[in-house]
Amino acid sequence: MNCYQCGSKLGSGRYCLRCGADVSVYRKIIHISNNYYNAGLEKARLRDLSGAAEALSKSLQYDKKNIDARNLLGLVYYEMGEVVEALSQWVISKNFKATDNLADEYLMQLQEDRNQLETMNQAIKKFNQALSHAKNDGIDLAIVQLKRVIKQHPHFIKAYQLLALLYIEDEDYSRANRLLKRALKIDRGNTLCLKYSRLIRGKLGKNRSSKEKYQEEKTQKALLSAEESVSADVIVPEYRERSGGTRVALGVLAGFAAAVCLIQFVIVPTVRRNTNVEVNEAVASYATKLADKELEIQTLTTQVEELQAEMESLNETLATYTDDSEGVLSQYDALLTAVNLYMDADTEKADLAEAFASIETDAVDSTVFATVYESLQQYVTEDMVTEVFNEGLERYNEYYYSEAIELFEECLSLNADYDPAMYYLGLCYERRDDDETALTYYQQIVDDYPDSEYYDEAQAKTESLGEE
Repeated sequence: MNCYQCGSKLGSGRYCLRCGADVSVYRKIIHISNNYYNAGLEKARLRDLSGAAEALSKSLQYDKKNIDARNLLGLVYYEMGEVVEALSQWVISKNFKATDNLADEYLMQLQEDRNQLETMNQAIKKFNQALSHAKNDGIDLAIVQLKRVIKQHPHFIKAYQLLALLYIEDEDYSRANRLLKRALKIDRGNTLCLKYSRLIRGKLGKNRSSKEKYQEEKTQKALLSAEESVSADVIVPEYRERSGGTRVALGVLAGFAAAVCLIQFVIVPTVRRNTNVEVNEAVASYATKLADKELEIQTLTTQVEELQAEMESLNETLATYTDDSEGVLSQYDALLTAVNLYMDADTEKADLAEAFASIETDAVDSTVFATVYESLQQYVTEDMVTEVFNEGLERYNEYYYSEAIELFEECLSLNADYDPAMYYLGLCYERRDDDETALTYYQQIVDDYPDSEYYDEAQAKTESLGEE
């Protein structure tokens, strides 16, 4: 474990041996973060991906630089089909730890397998289209589209959830149940899938039989009521002996009339009344389900919008890495080039100054980068300037004014505010009888550097040269 303040390795004591910082609370925070990481790792092994993601997110709340937790969270998101979330975690991990990081391997594998990445991207677009169809009552189109999404991206949990919801809306509980079982094999602890499973529990295998039984009971009741009504309303005529043909004709007419009365006044009104009741119940049920569906769709729409925003943010982040001129990687290369020149004893100071000037610190947000840059800046603008100035002073004392002028001008290219070089440039040009050029350097010290140790000499020179 390293100190949060100076980065040195910590001992077993309460304080850092190098900077003296109190690290007792810091140790507890790191310990809690590691505990959440271990819990997330165990849940991931049991394929409770939702629980693992929650535990790993808490781990990163305590220690955002927990590289193991961040890389594992990326793997969990990738297994759930959340490709953008996974890439985001790995890019952040690489930013915190540029070398010896598994995130490099994960990102490289995705870059090498561009076909898979493109397939996932197409699946996400189709999911968005299916969501739009479902929102606009195009349920059949949404179902067809979601089947294609799952075929292209078998681990996309959100596609399983939306398709199962549409099947539930269509009362196709067996298909919804099969989808939810497949989703729970990927993520055993997914709360939304478990909620849908509980919702359709008890309806599987019973829905159709219960409806048929209900219809049969209503039909039997209607027929029984009709028979009772007919028996109560039919008038039995007095018996009178008639011929056989007449009796048969009258019997047929009486039976036909009874049947017509039964259909017209008993069965038809009963069926109409029962049908109206069923229609009203169906409309009320559908309105309730439609409201629930709109709520679910609104939730999924919000999630998709967040996903698109995260994708745009990720693309911007990736662009900072891939840009050839101003990207993060190019600035790291520039810094490493300057460091290599600094470490090479045969390096020309002008080359080092040029390499250092090409570094753009605004493109990189890294503490390590800033520390190395500041150390190199101190050497270039102070130590190296002093070395060059001393060389120029030696040439000046040996009367090699041309060489001295080159060295003093190099000092100003490294540090434009280095007033000793300005003063001696003025002396060099004065020795070469170029009083006009010498006067510009003396005047610059008088105008811009009133606290300079050469101020009085420079002011005296300007007065004397000005009088001439």
